[in-house]
Amino acid sequence: MTSLPALFLPHGSPPIPIEPCASSDWLAKAAALLPRRPTGIVFMSPHFVTPQFCVSTTERPVTLMDFDAGTDLEAVKKLSKLSYPCPGAPALGLRVAALLRSTGLACVTQDDRGLDHGVWTPLYVMYPDADIPVCCLSVRSDLDAAAHIQAGRALADLRKEGVLVVGSGEVVHNVPEMGARASAPKPWCLDFESWIEEQVLADTSATGTGGGPRGGRQADAALCGWKEAAPYASVAHPEDSPGEHLVPFFFAHGAGGPDCAGKLEHKEYLGSLPMSAYSFTTGG
Repeated sequence: MTSLPALFLPHGSPPIPIEPCASSDWLAKAAALLPRRPTGIVFMSPHFVTPQFCVSTTERPVTLMDFDAGTDLEAVKKLSKLSYPCPGAPALGLRVAALLRSTGLACVTQDDRGLDHGVWTPLYVMYPDADIPVCCLSVRSDLDAAAHIQAGRALADLRKEGVLVVGSGEVVHNVPEMGARASAPKPWCLDFESWIEEQVLADTSATGTGGGPRGGRQADAALCGWKEAAPYASVAHPEDSPGEHLVPFFFAHGAGGPDCAGKLEHKEYLGSLPMSAYSFTTGG
């Protein structure tokens, strides 16, 4: 039976379901690119942060309108009329908790967690029928890269059973410095993003970053040292957003398995905010 890839998806500014763009166009086609329909989805969002990993076991998760304070008020009005009434996946959530605990990671459960905008806005476009069960996994508040890679790797075998393991966020997340949406991405953005891609992509030639194939376990040590090794790390993820939008990328990389190959599936820039999608898989 064909495994699903692990995915890292952009959720961008919340209006992605109501403002057509290259990313929403790609998301609308993304489900058809997968080798099979998922039986369930495990989704890590940077807008669900807890001291230790927490997984939802909610039967019918509500759609949370947890938009940033700076979100355009007209967009909020439109978004507030939307909902994503997918079923929850309590049995899958309990299994996720057990798998994480089996590798030494503490994990608690929450039976009333809704879907924050990091989860439901991309799914609203990708799976508009809202008929696939979803459980949510939190980002751990210490933002430890190794722990998030380990968490993903603990769930890697779920992909063989048709479970879609997803992280969402942005590889670069400095909203105050992103500039106008139509502006060219700044060098610090491109340099940091290129360094991250060089660690995980099986072939970086398409991105123009140079570097050779890496990925899998080779990438783990480098990613764990991203704050010290990556150029402009403190600009790409500043003090008020110190990595919560990045560690779901590490989670997705981990879920690809110990020998995974990363692939860039989509990219557009909103100024110096790259809206990118990646897949991670060992195939088979």
